[in-house]
Amino acid sequence: MRLTEKQVINSFKQLYGKSKPFRITMRKSQVAKSAVQVDAIGAVELEKGKCAEAAIAFVTVASPQNLLNKSIILKQAVKNLNKKNVIPLIAAPYIGDKQMKILDETGISWVDLCGNAKINIAGFAYIERLGNKNKFPDTAPIKKIFQGTSSLVSRALLLNPEGFKSQYELVDFINSRNGKITVSTVSRVLKELSNELLAIQDKTSIRAIDAKSILNRLEQNYNLYADRQNVYRFAIDGFEKLFTIFYPAAEFVACGFYAAKLQGLAVTDETILCVKSIDKFKDECKKALVLLKPDAEFGNFKIIENNDPGLWFNISGEPIPQVDDIELCIEMTADKPRGPKVAQVLRERILKGFSK
Repeated sequence: MRLTEKQVINSFKQLYGKSKPFRITMRKSQVAKSAVQVDAIGAVELEKGKCAEAAIAFVTVASPQNLLNKSIILKQAVKNLNKKNVIPLIAAPYIGDKQMKILDETGISWVDLCGNAKINIAGFAYIERLGNKNKFPDTAPIKKIFQGTSSLVSRALLLNPEGFKSQYELVDFINSRNGKITVSTVSRVLKELSNELLAIQDKTSIRAIDAKSILNRLEQNYNLYADRQNVYRFAIDGFEKLFTIFYPAAEFVACGFYAAKLQGLAVTDETILCVKSIDKFKDECKKALVLLKPDAEFGNFKIIENNDPGLWFNISGEPIPQVDDIELCIEMTADKPRGPKVAQVLRERILKGFSK
């Protein structure tokens, strides 16, 4: 559960009212009508008795978009105060790296309830205290939009740098590429992507504005579930013997280093396939499976049971279907130590369309 504004204010008073080497006191009655977006007028006091005024705004949800909007409004509010040497100061539960960059670029001083702070008072003092971890996980970016069906929105935006004209066009794009998603899910995910300043949705288009970060977030969230996949190893002399039996009887897709090999990006002796259900696969391929010898340690034929929508989205390739560049890049990033080098080639290929 996220903090309310009252909780943020009370925690702020307790943490910074008597803190060292500086403290921040509040005098709310001094807020002028011309600065209605200022929650309090305070004083930043140093131990040696020096003091500077601050116009304070409290934020309960410190998403990049929210902080950007708040920064613009707060700077104008300080200007409306028509007082010299008043600094704009934002207080939030937690300020992450991206949020910090936004506040730095807009010239806003800040403190958070985890003890981190950046306060710049020109000609007076500069205070920086960083490195404290987030004590309020509910304020962190929502990760689930980069997992499962929700992740298809980000993947679609990476596949189409020019963007989409509407949510319905985006839904059709996903569903036509072996995905299954609704308009309501797309709407929810786009709202979160916009809040994180990763994508933009206006009257003319829906498009990614920070494709690199979107890809990074997809990679980070893949690591959360990759270790939970069911993997089966077998020994066989040549996958070609089985391919005519597998195809088109079973639904499978080449992945991992095997998919990279098919694209000329890697060398491997393994054949790696993903199936949605190992039980269904065994039933469909009884003739082939009798030729396979289970070999959990040295088997050169690996079957991975994985029904994640992202893996089966946008698959292509003949005669062997393969995962697309985005999924392969994500898999290679997690497949250390060799995979990241392959992932870098794929990453450059994916982001090339966003270079403008």
